[in-house]
Amino acid sequence: MFIPQVWSLTTLGFIDISGVVFFLAAVLLTVLIVYFLVSRPDKIIRLFRLDKGYDDEFIKIGELSSKLIFKTAIVIIGALLVFNSIGSFIAYLYMEVMHYFKENQPAIPIDEVHKYFIIHSLNIIVGYLLLINNTRLASYFLKLDIENNESGNE
Repeated sequence: MFIPQVWSLTTLGFIDISGVVFFLAAVLLTVLIVYFLVSRPDKIIRLFRLDKGYDDEFIKIGELSSKLIFKTAIVIIGALLVFNSIGSFIAYLYMEVMHYFKENQPAIPIDEVHKYFIIHSLNIIVGYLLLINNTRLASYFLKLDIENNESGNE
């Protein structure tokens, strides 16, 4: 999804050398992301603090707790927000920069570029916050669920 989007941006309005350089940089960034996801998962786990609160290396299906399910769901949602938005964020960041340094404008109106740049920036920030605060959020949601169940029984 990332490389085709960059190729489209290159052919839409940036057919000069900067578009080709941007495309090659995007391909290199994608390869680096895949490389780090596959070869250096420990650094990623430490960066996003994903190891906190997980006591065992293995998940025993019979002993799944509600908190572990909440934490896992929050990590998945946060990772999806970050990884689905990072390609668009880079593309719209490039268009923002090109808007100020170039005379020929992209095919997409600059107001749309501003809007989508902000949306994808917020997605990355929210996803990162979900990833680093998954234990606290899981505890909060579990407490909220218990309170709702207790008030519903009365």
